[in-house]
Amino acid sequence: MSLREMVEEVLRLPEADRAALAATLIESLDRETQAVSSDAWDAEIRSRLDEWDRGQVTPIPWDDVRRQLREDASADAG
Repeated sequence: MSLREMVEEVLRLPEADRAALAATLIESLDRETQAVSSDAWDAEIRSRLDEWDRGQVTPIPWDDVRRQLREDASADAG
């Protein structure tokens, strides 16, 4: 079975099965790369929380974020 055929077959699976397969594939990637990435994300999260605690950031309402994302996606598609 070719990779293309495999992908077509996988895309026919129910959503929950596709999600489980995706998680398994991601977990199978290089563990060291994941650890470095995880450490970097942990540092970024701590930094952002510290900024929040110090009152250095202004939250953006979800409705505004969603609208901007849709506008950006439309601009990229067009």
